Amino acid sequence: MLANPAASSGEPSLRARRSQCARGDSKKTVIELDGSIHDEKEEYDQFRDEEMKLLELHVLRLKNEELSEMDIVIEKIIFYLNTIV
Repeated sequence: MLANPAASSGEPSLRARRSQCARGDSKKTVIELDGSIHDEKEEYDQFRDEEMKLLELHVLRLKNEELSEMDIVIEKIIFYLNTIV
């Protein structure tokens, strides 16, 4: 998710980008969107999470089903980012 600070409503709008890196904040966070295929790839996902931790990246995993409630997803992302020191 990338914020667009120039949104006309005064509120930042968010847009999703697949496998892209956003720079600027020192939080170094990866947001993984997990579909049903990830139920079968749990071991691989754990491996990737560990590799990202070695790179000092934080990983937040969300299920695709959660995206239907975008307000809740945004709150979850903001809460997660606020817990990172």
